[in-house]
Amino acid sequence: MSKRKALCFVLSVCLLFCCSCGGGATSSDGSPVTDNQTDTTPADQKFGLLYCAKDLLNPFEATTKANQELGLLLFDPLFKLDDNFKLVNVLAKSFEQKDNTITVTLKNQLKFSDASVITADDIVFSFDEAKKSETYKYTLSGIVSCERVSDSTVRFKTAKKDIFAVNLLTFPIVKSGSTERFDADNVA
Repeated sequence: MSKRKALCFVLSVCLLFCCSCGGGATSSDGSPVTDNQTDTTPADQKFGLLYCAKDLLNPFEATTKANQELGLLLFDPLFKLDDNFKLVNVLAKSFEQKDNTITVTLKNQLKFSDASVITADDIVFSFDEAKKSETYKYTLSGIVSCERVSDSTVRFKTAKKDIFAVNLLTFPIVKSGSTERFDADNVA
């Protein structure tokens, strides 16, 4: 009887695999690849990224771990922490910390993928979105506010003096207003 159950299990897994992979190939725009459209990219130059199509790619609203991790690849933060928890500048050129304020200056001529320049307004917008999100609100709970000082400078205020507060500025930076954009199917 146990051999029969094992055989049923193996057949079920094979059937599940065959059914889930039988959708056919699709191009980068989501359209099916036909015999007329062949992908000539060498196999050793292809890669794929895991994501959940039923979840959002907005890094502040994504609920699945796959899409949250993908957000870390798609959107850069001001800073990252290396393997030894040392601060690494990403979008930030420099920072100055005094009492309960952290002033961050952006690197020159940073751009989003649409070629628009990343400004202090984008940092403030991203901070506000991060503070509202389930993913970042607890991490940022010690940071009270973020304000624009100039086009390339922002100032964060912390609840109390903390020399490690700058290590919390690892939230993704998105374009100001981008979370209100919708596609042709009215999907955020």
